[in-house]
Amino acid sequence: MTEETEWELLGRIPRDAKNEWKVTKGVYWKLDVVDIRLYNNDKPTKKGIRLNLDEIKVLPQNYNLVKALLGDSSDNLPGVKGLGIKTILSEWKSFTYDPNASLQDVWDHCETQMELEKPKKIFAKILHSFDKVVDNFAMMDLHQTQLDKSEIDYVTEIMKSPIPDLQTGAFLHLLDQDKIEGITKNTDTWLENFRGLTTVS
Repeated sequence: MTEETEWELLGRIPRDAKNEWKVTKGVYWKLDVVDIRLYNNDKPTKKGIRLNLDEIKVLPQNYNLVKALLGDSSDNLPGVKGLGIKTILSEWKSFTYDPNASLQDVWDHCETQMELEKPKKIFAKILHSFDKVVDNFAMMDLHQTQLDKSEIDYVTEIMKSPIPDLQTGAFLHLLDQDKIEGITKNTDTWLENFRGLTTVS
């Protein structure tokens, strides 16, 4: 984060004498963002998340459309080079209010813009990269799963079943078997934080 003076404090949640969560708002790499971060002795740690306020304006139903265009570095999905969220929201305002927006809307708008005397270069880039955009969307579209009916039924039954009590010992055993390390320094204490969410009363 840049200097604290550029960030507006929206709220704080103390954890203990030395640690607290802070919610701040500011500008980061020319983007309006909200930062939710754990602070230790009033210094920011790496634990937290930074949310782009422009992306938050997009309807949840259309978020995959935006990410298909922008790409997602966490999933190693390249987007359209040179395209940013501000351009997307200025060209496809419908992403903020129309739950039925589609990739076809993106294609149609780009083609219409290409017919202008001096179209923006980004529209040609989008059309040129459209196969990649479609692939990105297919990878992120959770409505079209690769599961067959029996697998969907199995998952649905598990989701409907009661939540079992947290079995710390069993969880630690599975963690050890899978050789997963580095989740937390003190896994027992970390698990206790979630016991209230998993205990059936």
